Parts: sequence; C-alpha cells; structure tokens
Amino acid sequence: MKLPSINGVVWVKALSAIAVVVALQGCGESTSSSAGSGFGQTEDNSSGGNTGGENNNGNDYDSAQLLANLTDNIIVPTYQSFKTAAQAQHDSVAAYCAALNVDGQDVAALRLDAQQSWKGVAQLWQQAEVMQLGPLADNHNALRNNIYSWPVVSSCGADQDVVYYEQGHINGNSYQINQRTDTRRGIDVLEYLLFNNNLDHSCSSNSGPLGDWNIRTDAERIKARCQYAEVVSQDLLANADILLERWQGNDGFAAKLKAAGQAGSEFDSQLKGVNAITDAMFYIDSVTKDGKLAKPMGLFDNSCANSACPEDVEAQLSAHSVENIIANLLALSKLYYGSSDGLESSDGVGFDDFLKAVGDEQTAERIAAGLNAARLMAAELDKPLATLLVEEPAKVVALHQQLKTVTDEMKGNFINSLALELPQTSAGDND
Repeated sequence: MKLPSINGVVWVKALSAIAVVVALQGCGESTSSSAGSGFGQTEDNSSGGNTGGENNNGNDYDSAQLLANLTDNIIVPTYQSFKTAAQAQHDSVAAYCAALNVDGQDVAALRLDAQQSWKGVAQLWQQAEVMQLGPLADNHNALRNNIYSWPVVSSCGADQDVVYYEQGHINGNSYQINQRTDTRRGIDVLEYLLFNNNLDHSCSSNSGPLGDWNIRTDAERIKARCQYAEVVSQDLLANADILLERWQGNDGFAAKLKAAGQAGSEFDSQLKGVNAITDAMFYIDSVTKDGKLAKPMGLFDNSCANSACPEDVEAQLSAHSVENIIANLLALSKLYYGSSDGLESSDGVGFDDFLKAVGDEQTAERIAAGLNAARLMAAELDKPLATLLVEEPAKVVALHQQLKTVTDEMKGNFINSLALELPQTSAGDND
C-alpha cells in the first residue's frame, strides 16, 4: 500500500522522537524466568501433575472454577459472537454484490455497510486472538491462520484468486477456496477487497491470470472483487462453524479443558489446563506489544530498516489498527478478571483471584493497575496507528511502554506466584 506523502520535517521529528526512546529503552526486558518455582510439582514437591485445587502450588485455590468460568463465560461466548458477526459480514457482502447488478441501487451505502460489518468481525476476532488454545493452536495454528493470517499476508495472492475464482478453475482443477493457502482467504483478504480503492492489481508483473486486469473497466473489476469477497466471507463463516464444533459437545475441547486433572484428560493437572490459557494470553506480549507496536516503531527489524514504519502497521486499509489493540486488551482483561465485561468489579473467577488465593495480592493489584492504564491510554488514541507514528509518535511510545510494564509483570511475578510456565514466544528477553 502506498502511503500519502509526508512532510519531511514532520517525518524527521517522528524518527527522532522514537529513536530517543529506543536509545533509552535499549534492548532489555526485565529478567524473567521460563517457569514458576512450583511448576509441575505437587504438594510434596515431587514431580508430576496436580490433581485438584488443593495441589496447585501448595494452595487451596480450586482451579476447576477458574477453568469452567473462563471456558463457559469468556472463551466460548467470544467464539459464538464471532460466528454471529461472520454471518452478518456474509449477508452484508452478499447485499453489496447483488446491488452491483441492479441499476439505481445505493451501492456506496451497501459497501459502507459491508465495511462496517467487517469492523464488527475484526473487533471480535481480535478478542479471539488472545484466546488461541486447543483447536486454534493445533497444527501450527492452521485454523487460526485460515481465519486471519496477519502478519503473513499477500495482496498479490488475493488479486490472483479474484481472477481464478472468476474463471472457475486453476490449472484445470475447479476452484475451491478451502484448498487455497491462508493468505488468499480470511479477514485480512476481506479487508483488502472491501477497503482498497486502488483497482489495479498489486503484483509485480502483469503475468498469469492478471494479464489484462489493469485494462479492464472499473465496473468489471469492482464486481469481480466483490464476487470473491462473498466467497471469502462464506469461507470465513464456515471456519467459524468449524471452530465452534471443535470446542463444543461432550468430546469438544471445552469439556477436555474443564476436565483438566481428571483421568483420561489430555491435561494431567488443572494447572496445566490453566497454563494453556495463559500461553494464549501472552499474545499481548509477543504480538500486540512486539508485532503491532515495537516493530512499526523500529525496535525490531522492519520494512523500513529499523526506523518508524507505518507500512508495517496492522489493518492499514481499514485504519482499524488502534481498535484491534483495544480489542486485544479487552480480551486480556476478560481473562484476567474472569468477567464478560472485562471489568475488575465483576464477580467472575479470574487470574486476579488466583493470585490473591496464593497470597500475592501485590502482583494482582499491579497487573490490574497496569492493564487498566493501558486500556485507557489506547482508548484515548484518536488517529490510526500509522498516522500516530508520524504525527504523534510519543503516544505510540507511551502505549508500548505501558504494555511492557504489564507484560514484564506477567513474565515475572505472575508466572512465579502461580507456578506456571512461559510460552516460548515470551520466554526470552525482547525489546
């Protein structure tokens, strides 16, 4: 995507501001352990899985209540809401595409409806992103990637499949979207098809199926992209169904997670079931903090030689980058507090209760304060992240630093006090 031209003075100021912060922060996270001191131990300190609440690191906290609440009242409802949003997305795209074939239809309004539906899908999926366990984590996150493959994306692949679908075949085989690679389907492809105003293809050459694409009429290209968007939205809905099917029922992952520590469960202790959830929660560290903020800021290698890089921001075409981060933080709050509204005052059983049960109220309070501050800070951002990186980089730096405060606490006292293990993505020092 080509960005608007930027005033040179403003750009230099943006780079300078971020460079100063990078120099101050250096490269060190606070020291963190890969596992809490009681990980994998029973009350008598022998190696093995916990079998009940009384064996969770020597405290009497019943992890079964935590697992049941987070599964039944937070995770599964998020997936259910995502399916509802995916259905609305498909319906709105279908209405938009149908209008393209009828004179006098308010096509612009229907396209806007489809874009708004996309934002609804994105907002719910960005919560599910912080809940990638079980079926979403299996096979190297295959199902997750079919739904949303970012940061691995290919606008050129999407352009090619617009034509492949229109032709109905690829190399003599009938076109089937569920056989296509994940960068040619999912939420990120829908964003490209619905929000991109540049009708020319994004590939480096006019070869293959796109040979005459750029000389076709605007009406033909708009209709072809919309037809493919309808197919992508149907595939998205199908994958939402698959996700729910794998979680629900007597043999679904929800039942297995809630039965952690019981005979026959794939989790030989309640604590390991809990650890599957915390592994997912560390998305906020490795992806939200590092991938969505630190990389565009230039703290990690990026497309702009470690300078401030709007090109690496998530959801550029829809300008939905900040909203995605807000949704990530909401999901973390829901899991941390065990509440469907993500508020500390709610009655649900969450990780704050677990910390208090093991006698670490200070960590519980520090994470709560840090998380609430990060949510407030993100909510106050009134421009897309790509714009903020250039015009108000200090706000991006501040949000990153606030998230780092939260994740440092999670990597240290949180993991140690609850006798959990860090996921590999967060076990080492990063920025």
